[in-house]
Amino acid sequence: MAARKKVEKVDQVEKVVKEEADRLLEFLGIEGAVEVLQDKDNNLYTVQIETEQAAILIGHRGETLGALQTILRQIVFRKTQESAQVIVNIGDWRAKREDTLTTLANNASTRAKNTGQEQHLYDLSPSDRRFVHMLFSEDSEIVTESEGEGRDRHLVVKIASEQLAELPRVVAEGVVRCGRR
Repeated sequence: MAARKKVEKVDQVEKVVKEEADRLLEFLGIEGAVEVLQDKDNNLYTVQIETEQAAILIGHRGETLGALQTILRQIVFRKTQESAQVIVNIGDWRAKREDTLTTLANNASTRAKNTGQEQHLYDLSPSDRRFVHMLFSEDSEIVTESEGEGRDRHLVVKIASEQLAELPRVVAEGVVRCGRR
């Protein structure tokens, strides 16, 4: 009986996510198709929106998209009393953003490995920083840390202290400039 109630609750949450996402688009005057993909094991609902007006919904660096996601998550919680994780994706924006972040992070790690110097990545959202942290979580050569507060918070990519000892002394001291000693 308890399993049946849980299934009903999950189905109710999925229905509310879809209805409220549709309502938000309508309220914003944006035409688009909404599909909800559900990961029952993780209580995760991915809202996939396809629209010709994607740029309006995404905003600068995904800020509007993040706001829509927060609003939708709050509406779903208030209507269902279920703290489901709701992820909103518009077109293929998230995949493109992850590709961009992966390239940026890999370039920073290569520079850190080659120079022994910390590399700072600015203007990343909390979710972007988390993505980069997770990207290097299994890499024993690279360490990532978030530093600063508020809008000044940024990500630092650096080589692990064990790896720093292996760099040539002149590189570790920062004496190498433009490939010359």
